[in-house]
Formats: sequence, C-alpha cells, structure tokens
Amino acid sequence: MSKTFEAKVKTKPLPLNTAGKKALADTDAFDWILFTSQNAVRYFIQKLRDEKSHIPKDMKIAAVGPATALALKKHKIRITKIPKKSTSEDLLLELQYLRGKCVLFPRSDIAPHGLISRMRKRGAKVTVIPLYTTVPVLLSSPEKAGLLSGKYADIYFKSPSGIRGLLEQFTATQKKQILSIPVNAIGPMTSKKAREAGFRRVRDLSL
Repeated sequence: MSKTFEAKVKTKPLPLNTAGKKALADTDAFDWILFTSQNAVRYFIQKLRDEKSHIPKDMKIAAVGPATALALKKHKIRITKIPKKSTSEDLLLELQYLRGKCVLFPRSDIAPHGLISRMRKRGAKVTVIPLYTTVPVLLSSPEKAGLLSGKYADIYFKSPSGIRGLLEQFTATQKKQILSIPVNAIGPMTSKKAREAGFRRVRDLSL
C-alpha cells in the first residue's frame, strides 16, 4: 500500500557571533524582535538563558505563522503582531513605521535574506543573529528505493530546507522521478519552494 514519505531535517545550534553577543547583552536597545520559525524561538530562548539575558516587558514581538506563535506562547511571551497570512511578506506589509526602528532577527543561517533587505529599505536597523543551521536526515537505501519505485503516494515537507535536502541526495536522472511525486507542504513559502524546485503537484496544507 502506498503511503506518505516525510522528508526530515534536523537542526544544530550555532555559536553566537560578535553581533549576537552584543545584541543579547543589550536587548533593551531594540524596538522589535522578529520570529519566523519555532526553531528560532527555541534557540533564542536557550541563548538568552546562556547569556543570562531577558526579553524586556515592553518589547514588541512579531511572529510569522501559528506554530511560531504557539512556541512563543509556551514561553509566556506576549505577541504584538501576527500577520493574517503566514508569510514574511505579509508580516512586512502589516508592520508600520519601521524607519529608524531597531529590529532583532534571530533565525537560521540559511534562511532567505529578502525580508532583511526589504526591512532595511524601509529604514529599519536590522541585527541578524544566526542561531542554528538545518541539515537533511540522510535517506536509507530502502527509502531511496521506495521513492524511486513508486512506493510512496506523496511527499510531506515541513520546510524549504527539507526540499533541498531531499533532492540533493538523488542524481539528475533520479530527480525527474522524484519531482513527479505529489507533494503536501506546510505553509505558502514551503509550497512555493517546492514548485520552484520542479514539483508539479503541490498542495499547501495550511490553506
């Protein structure tokens, strides 16, 4: 019987760079903290504890997506802004008066830079802290064979890094077979990246 294959990834923490250490030592210097993933929340909270720092009570917090918002709520962090649609583009549209504001952006080291450049164009002073990196979980021989033989009815992606990590494990000829498998993706960004990678049948489960 055909079944769903989940493309798994794992995260690894990164040491704080100089800018990160300086930012966490003076969190009061920022107007906003922006979170676009639950992993960013998890690693940021851990770094705060390691550095014996804190989030100021009057800090404005922005979160993209329900999973990110839930991660913040679990730590009893009050959220100021959640966009109606779970994309960084929609968050930027809803954020007002960024000119001159200091924004702290903890994130993955491989996350897209588009949001950063757009905030800076609007006059924001953005400090980026790479907190973690994402790497694929290597496929076993039976998993690779199953994907190539039609064993799986569809592929489930939670993030764009999962798409890249999966496809990197196949030859160019094998990729053509993989790209014919239907995809279920979480969130518009993951769905978009799946289509850009060449998957022809993509369903966004968040819609």
